[in-house]
Amino acid sequence: YFPNEINSQGGEAEKDAKLANGTFGMSVANGSPIELDSYKKIMPDLNSRETVAYAKTTGNPELRKLWLEKIIEKNPDLKTKKISLPVLVPGLTAALSYVADLFVGENKPLLAADPCWDNYELIASARRGAIFHQFKCFEKGKFNVPGIEAAMKADAEKYGSVRIILNFPQNPSGYSPTKDEAKQLVKIVKEIAESGKKVLVLSDDAYFGLNYEDYIEPQALFAYMADLHENVFAIKADGPTKEDFAWGFRTGFITFGSKGLSDQQITALTTKFMAAIRSSVSCSSTVSQSLVIHALKYP
Repeated sequence: YFPNEINSQGGEAEKDAKLANGTFGMSVANGSPIELDSYKKIMPDLNSRETVAYAKTTGNPELRKLWLEKIIEKNPDLKTKKISLPVLVPGLTAALSYVADLFVGENKPLLAADPCWDNYELIASARRGAIFHQFKCFEKGKFNVPGIEAAMKADAEKYGSVRIILNFPQNPSGYSPTKDEAKQLVKIVKEIAESGKKVLVLSDDAYFGLNYEDYIEPQALFAYMADLHENVFAIKADGPTKEDFAWGFRTGFITFGSKGLSDQQITALTTKFMAAIRSSVSCSSTVSQSLVIHALKYP
């Protein structure tokens, strides 16, 4: 799925390069990317590998590990669960787009709340040609758990599977489920999975952590979905965009988990996401990743 020809050629040239190596689409001298003086002056504390070099398709390995640690720290239920190493993408919109590339399309509709962020429909319908439909998020002034359940079960019956995007705190309403409501959502998904239907739960956690009442569920729903059932595939889309005030860095992550997910399956899924990234933006911004690494490690 993921082309390897440039990687191979670059590796061969590295062994034989005398003065500089330009095979990899970068100019490298003495093992480091060549950097213009003007860049050095405005980013003096970062070396050229942290600024002008191409990033790996899945992102800087150190940043991916740091973000995994941060996810687990904020969602302690994940400590005992097997999830993937986050795949880095250029922002949360890209995360949702790549998930749609792999899992949404004709006869594979996407279910979302009404109201919701308008970009969901653009991603599902305009990009993937999928049916985009919605459940009423609120009914009679309350969070509409029965409406979500009815919509999910209708999709399961009609299409044999469910693809739902849940976004909390929710854009545009700002709503986050209570601890009891979160338990109800998990129960609904498990019941559908136990009936033999496959469920993809995409957690758009762009605004994760922005809740301030004790009765609100503090963890992302991904923490409960990641090993809920073999028929449940959970994906977490998040990043430092809102969590760490890095709006323009365009740095996001895709993390996934499922009960019984093997290393081989994780590798296959990661490789397919690599192909989606490679065929669209090739890789994300190196300097943004470097700045986030330094920020996360800053005491």
